[in-house]
Amino acid sequence: MSGSRITAEKIDQWVGSRIRVKRQRMRLGVSELAEAVGVAPQMIKDYEDGALRVSAAHLVAIAKVLQAPLGDFFAFPLDSRCSRRPQASLN
Repeated sequence: MSGSRITAEKIDQWVGSRIRVKRQRMRLGVSELAEAVGVAPQMIKDYEDGALRVSAAHLVAIAKVLQAPLGDFFAFPLDSRCSRRPQASLN
């Protein structure tokens, strides 16, 4: 996530990408994760693509299935142009 602003869309994409990486590392299919969480597989795909914002309740359920702390989904990379994290702007 480079750039000086972190938008809501970028956050959704980042969280989704973290879900995908963790799911794949556990060798779980989309359908398997969806069934464990209690949602449709298309919803998991949309989360992973950043096309749909993950609710807090679903993120907690996903984190449990993937055996990951919630904070893992929000560990944003540092902006390459500065030495500290960019200021969040959710406008």
